[in-house]
Amino acid sequence: MTVQGVRGLGSVFGILCGCLGLILVGGCPTSTIPNAPGTPTTPGGGGAPAGEDAGQIINVRTGFPVSELANPISVLYSFTGTADTLDGYYVPVSGPESTAGPVGSRVFIAPSLEMVTDGRFDFDPGLAGQGFYKVGIRWIVGGQEFTAESEGVIQVEGGPNPQFQQPSGTIQVVVGTDVPVRFDVGDPEGNVQWRLFYLSDTDSRDLPPDQLGTEIATGTGNLCPDCVFSTAGLAPGNYELGLAATDSGFSVATTVSRGEADQVVVIPQGAVRGPIVRVLDVATGGAPSLTFATPTTAGVELFCNETFTVEYSV
Repeated sequence: MTVQGVRGLGSVFGILCGCLGLILVGGCPTSTIPNAPGTPTTPGGGGAPAGEDAGQIINVRTGFPVSELANPISVLYSFTGTADTLDGYYVPVSGPESTAGPVGSRVFIAPSLEMVTDGRFDFDPGLAGQGFYKVGIRWIVGGQEFTAESEGVIQVEGGPNPQFQQPSGTIQVVVGTDVPVRFDVGDPEGNVQWRLFYLSDTDSRDLPPDQLGTEIATGTGNLCPDCVFSTAGLAPGNYELGLAATDSGFSVATTVSRGEADQVVVIPQGAVRGPIVRVLDVATGGAPSLTFATPTTAGVELFCNETFTVEYSV
């Protein structure tokens, strides 16, 4: 028998992606939805065996989106009575509606939960992956199984997957050249903010995403149709283009300041490198020198549709 919903609570809570408060559970940063007013904080174990109304999910009352890069979400539950076992789980459902039905098996993520009225367990969006999920608790009494699931649905959205399109690989330009830069942040929902920057050979690669290199531009959305890397005033050398992107709901700088740098995807990172712009001095990177083999200095006369081959070397 399945018990869905929460009884006796007069407040409905909904949160937006990126607006989750942070608490510390076991020393790890965890997102949580605020507790309902009047939520009991006394032990729930002991007494008579738990029946079908013994458990409830307190905080996921309405659906909300969250990035797969987000910190684990703290799910609050209440349980009264005794049971042979009490476990936390999530189940994939067909959509964001509260009436959405399951489309897969339950995944148990919190075995042997405490039988208390103010318990909690973590739902990790990154481990669950993109999709729609309800969270719940399952308890067994004398071989009989009962469940209580959230009314709200957690929608896990895909994170950014940035790729540079132009320039590609390594290019050479003369100092002072404006280099068009094109990229696709690759966020499935397009709800993303980014920071474009460049790194010299001497710049540190170990700084936070909002401090890497020299900033070129910031923006929102997957594309930047008019981004330009200006090489004016740069010393000759190699410059690597970089991109930091987040779908946290905040800018890269604000996301880092909130202690959520792990929700920012960065290029370069590991084996993934950004394009290299090799800036040459005007003296070494000036206009090419052309030498013509034919025609020579002597003139050439052509008649009507007659053709002539021009031979030259650079």
